[in-house]
Amino acid sequence: MEFKFSLYKKHEFLGLWEDPETPGKKVVGLLKYDPIEGISLELEDSFKRQSNKFIRGIASGTEITIVNCFASTWNGSEFNFGLKYAPSHINASVVLIGASVRNFPDFSVEQFYFKTDDIKQWSQISGFEGSLPYPGEKIKEINFNYRLLEPTLFFESDREKIYLGTNLEVARNFPHSEDPNFKETHYFRIDGLSDFEECNKHITTISRFLSFSTRNDINIEYISARANGNSVSILEKRQSIILGFKAKNMELAKMFFCLPRHKDKISQLYSSWINFTDSCTDFIDLYFYNPSNLLSDVFLRSAQSLEEIHRYNNKGSDKFGFKRRIESLFAEFDYVMNYTGEKEKFSQLIQDHRDYFSHWFEKKRHLILDGIKLECLARDANLLFELSILKNLDLNHNEIVHAVMHCQDYSLYLHWKGPEYLGHFPREIQWKNDDKEGE
Repeated sequence: MEFKFSLYKKHEFLGLWEDPETPGKKVVGLLKYDPIEGISLELEDSFKRQSNKFIRGIASGTEITIVNCFASTWNGSEFNFGLKYAPSHINASVVLIGASVRNFPDFSVEQFYFKTDDIKQWSQISGFEGSLPYPGEKIKEINFNYRLLEPTLFFESDREKIYLGTNLEVARNFPHSEDPNFKETHYFRIDGLSDFEECNKHITTISRFLSFSTRNDINIEYISARANGNSVSILEKRQSIILGFKAKNMELAKMFFCLPRHKDKISQLYSSWINFTDSCTDFIDLYFYNPSNLLSDVFLRSAQSLEEIHRYNNKGSDKFGFKRRIESLFAEFDYVMNYTGEKEKFSQLIQDHRDYFSHWFEKKRHLILDGIKLECLARDANLLFELSILKNLDLNHNEIVHAVMHCQDYSLYLHWKGPEYLGHFPREIQWKNDDKEGE
């Protein structure tokens, strides 16, 4: 599978664009895609309407359709009193390169593809047999075996199937390159869904699923589709996933779960993930998008998430106060959270810091932690939220313990009790009822 237009790079397309209300009118314009600024079309004239569902054009010899268009700078026919030059600036949400679309029902998706950041550590899938020479080694000849892999079934429902495929990327001038480069990458393929928006929804859901399971920021680099017999490349500005706390690197020992350990139930896990995230989009966003690096902001998002996930899981808890919700969550996962300290002290600290950071209650200023203690409290709040997510994936007590205990970052952070002969030494910072500073 070949992907052409990266969502991480800027792209420009100069061409002629058709006014949807006046098909005979074509206007010169420059279509720009920027991963930060988004999608814009600079036209040398204005179309009749300020907003259009689709704008079609031809640029660089290719048919292009721009979706969900709105002119922020516009001199349309209703207000253009004989102006000869009336340029306009149009913003859009999606670009379909290689397709001319008037209505989405006519845009029938046959197969949908997208490529994420590197997840080979998570999948442990490779066609290489043995290992390649280290890039720094001086070599005159390369001999290796590579086995073409069949796609792995990732998810299956009554309507769709999602596969994890593998590409082998080879340098264009191979075998004449002095520095041959072989790169193995993964991509996802969706079969069975013809609706573009339903396919596109899986992109966000899968990138979040992978980010949570690997504890890394897994974003989308390429999107394409096979539609109406044509190959279509897709550009859109996507909200980058930024976890508040994540693993320092991509290793199996730092993940909650991975494909080789959960291959037989990965479809079930993803199905549970869909059901959970579809019904709680408001607060799940708080977990995945942390634009600020300030500890106070990271903590506040975790504290707000805890309140909302307790409300989500306990429909009859409308009379619960904030602290009582935290105590209830702590008690539910005390087999893990007891390693952080005591329930009463922890929940009080979460409430005091939530009150101060959200409302700036000056009377609580003397109770507020800073530095490593505040980081530890924020991390513990994040851990409690992640435990709640694991339960919503229908994992039982033992499976949750296994996920956390075999996540090296947490087992070391919590000073998880190991074999008897190693003994157990509680971590230095403990939330104790008899210590006002929480040590």
